[in-house]
Formats: sequence, structure tokens, C-alpha cells
Amino acid sequence: MKSSAVVVCGGRSARFGEDKLALPLNGGTVAKGAVQVFARHPLVDKVIAVVPKGEIERYQRLLGDTILVVEGGDTRTESVKAGLGAVDTPYVLVHDGARPLVSVELIDRVLTTLEKHPDCGVVPTVAMDEAVVGGDGYVDRATLRRVQTPQGFDAAKLRECLKKGDFADEGSAYAARYPVLYVEGDPQNRKLTHPVDYYGILGRITTGIGYDIHRLSAGRKLVLGEVTIPHDKGLLGHSDADCVLHAVMDACLSAVSLPDIGHYFAPNDPKWEGADSGKLLKIVLNEVAGAGGTLVGLSVAIVAEEPKLSPYLDSIKAKIACLCDLDVSLIGVTVTTNEKVPIDVKEDFLHRVGGADAVAAIAQATVRIG
Repeated sequence: MKSSAVVVCGGRSARFGEDKLALPLNGGTVAKGAVQVFARHPLVDKVIAVVPKGEIERYQRLLGDTILVVEGGDTRTESVKAGLGAVDTPYVLVHDGARPLVSVELIDRVLTTLEKHPDCGVVPTVAMDEAVVGGDGYVDRATLRRVQTPQGFDAAKLRECLKKGDFADEGSAYAARYPVLYVEGDPQNRKLTHPVDYYGILGRITTGIGYDIHRLSAGRKLVLGEVTIPHDKGLLGHSDADCVLHAVMDACLSAVSLPDIGHYFAPNDPKWEGADSGKLLKIVLNEVAGAGGTLVGLSVAIVAEEPKLSPYLDSIKAKIACLCDLDVSLIGVTVTTNEKVPIDVKEDFLHRVGGADAVAAIAQATVRIG
């Protein structure tokens, strides 16, 4: 069946206190989490994100070019109507942008029911898990259900139902004129309304710091963040000596209380001679995952005076994002110098970080546990 998904991201997050849809989640953002399952679903032909007025450009950056972004209205109903204006399929799913944990199974359940009963609306619900009080006192919670999204409809009929009035959700508008069927929802498909909702799905957040330094030497390639930088010297080390990725690895390991990279890749082991640090990072991230961690953000500061690295920072960010399977917006890379301040003297050699002698990197990794 031909269907589209309208994901409503048009709210102002007033109860949350900040733009919750732009918050980081699982290597992307809350908004991206809410749309990406639909974008990958084989039965969804088109995904339309409805965003606040004046925010199209920002959300296009957040969501990527594969998602159609349209401007919403002042109310939810007006925003849904704006999204429906871009729907050219017979059926539509309407979903809350603040529900980033929607599952493929729930989408399948709604679409399967809609295909069997195309004249009905389909609304997922879940049981109440707390006592409920109404105007006349306690209410039997077994008779009540909480409504979720995505909700499925005949697109033309939903347009008709939304012509007059303002509705809390599309199911209530549809039910006034057409039959609505209720399917089992998903307790994990929570709507993020207050900060505690967001931090509840994040799990425990930890951070780790990593540091690495390598001397510059003639006859070596200069590789930083797995990007080769044109220079007459490269970093000296047993592997490719990529101090940026080495710092990133140590930061990730530190965040989950694992030993440093020397424990995994002994510096004198022939197995790791000339090793590609990008491949080593993949091994480290598997170790982090085995400890229950997921990398969700990264910041790197490179200390180097030669060569000038600013033209390569975007490439380094993009490469790290690819290696870590993170959205590039969740990675920060900066470069500075050490003002030629000497920090070490070895064997009568003045070792200046950021001068002609060495490059260093400091990384901070943010990891979600659980």
C-alpha cells in the first residue's frame, strides 16, 4: 500500500524548556530519531517533517536531504494540514516528532491494520500504569488507554476531518466521522514532554578524556583523524601514529572504565606495526559496546603549529563521524597552538608541542550507558 509519514515537529517545547527535538540521541538527534525509521521503512514512500515557522533551513540540516521539510502553523492541527498538503499517497501516518523511539514493529502493526480496514482510522494505545482520578473520584484504569502515534488514515478523509476545528490529535478528529480501530502500542514509544522524559531514555551518561602526542619526523605521512595532511614530516610511532584517533580511543575507553589503548594494542607488538588507527577505533568501539556503552558525542582539540590545519578540520570531522557512526553535528574538532612553550626536554632535544617537533590531541567522549 502506498503511504506517507507526516512527522510533526512544529511545537515550541514550552514545557520542556529548550528545543528538545535538537537534543542528541543515539548518534543523531531526537528529531532525526523520529523520522529515520519511517525513511527506512519499505512501505513508506515519503516522509514529511513539519517544523516551526522560520526553521526550515535548520531542520533540513538536522534531518538531511532525504526528508521533505515544510513549515507548520500555529496549532498542531494547522501543522498536520500543512504536512498533508505535501502527501500524494492514498494513506498517511501521522507521528509526533517528540517520539524518537518508534519501532518498525509498531509501524508494521498500524499499516497492516490499515491495509485490512482502509475505511477506518488506526490508533495505537497502551494501558494506563498508574491510578487515575476524574471529576467524580477514582476511575477504573482498566477502562482507559493512553493514545500514541503513529496513527494511520485515509489521507483524503483526514483532510476532510481537519477542515473545521482544532484537535488534540488526529484520531479524535477522524473518530467524529469515521470508525477508528485501536491497536496495541509500545511502552517504549514515549513522548518527550519534560526533561525527565529525555534523560529517562538516555540512560546513564558518562564522559572520558584521552590525550596523545607524537613527534614529527621526516619520511612519515602526517595522518590526523584518518585524513592525510600534506606536510614534509609525519608523526612517528609504531602504528600510523594518528594522535587524534588515539586520543579519541582513550577517551571512549575511559568513559566506560576500560584500560587505555596500550592494553589492547601493545606498542611493541609486530601485529600493530603501521596499523590503520581507523580500524583500531572500530575495535575500541566494539569494546565500549561490550561494556554497555554507546558513543553519543565527541570533542577533539588538536595542538599543532605546523602545518596549518584549519583547512582540513571539516574533513577530519566528517571522517571521525563516519568511523564512529555519529552525525557530524555531534562532533567538534578545533585546533590551537602551544605558543611554542617547551614542555619536555629529552636527550638534549627541546620538545615543543605544536612547534616543528610534535602534534598532540586531547579528546572528550560522551557515552551513554544502557
